Amino acid sequence: MKHIIFICTIMLFSACGSNEQKESTQAETPQSSEQEKPKIKIEMPTFDSSKVEKAKIAPIIKAYLLLKDAFVASDFAQTQKMAAELASAVNSDALQSIKADAEQIKQAKDIEAQRLVFYQLSAKLFILVKQFGGNAQELHQQYCPMAFDNQGAYWLSDKSEISNPYFGDQMLRCGMINETLAVK
Repeated sequence: MKHIIFICTIMLFSACGSNEQKESTQAETPQSSEQEKPKIKIEMPTFDSSKVEKAKIAPIIKAYLLLKDAFVASDFAQTQKMAAELASAVNSDALQSIKADAEQIKQAKDIEAQRLVFYQLSAKLFILVKQFGGNAQELHQQYCPMAFDNQGAYWLSDKSEISNPYFGDQMLRCGMINETLAVK
């Protein structure tokens, strides 16, 4: 069953951006040429079910949602602060790739670089919650087809109303609900 979920998730995420998968926690940054699109890639994590504790997921989700809200507000200082809080919320060795993404967001030099890593982080968190649960509230995986020069991007929200973290107030309502994760 886990393999089926993993395969479905791969197919789901292959619709947005590159079909290549990256094994490191580094998201590629845009090239200096204005004509080149930022290359977005997803690291498909595997979470060891013997090491993931469902109770440790809820504080990560809470911190992630605050980080998402800071991106919606396009507030660079707040995204740095919320990324630091997310990194602090990860206290499981099995979830270090999530912590590494939060640290990378915290250290990024601008909000666009942060958003590239947020895309990666959102994919990991979706897989984590879908596989293990831990969400105390219903979560919506939302999708904006126009993010990253029409490569598309996903994020999680606890609200059904779209508030786009990739465009903020420029295109706040751009997006749709792709999937809803029930409380587990």
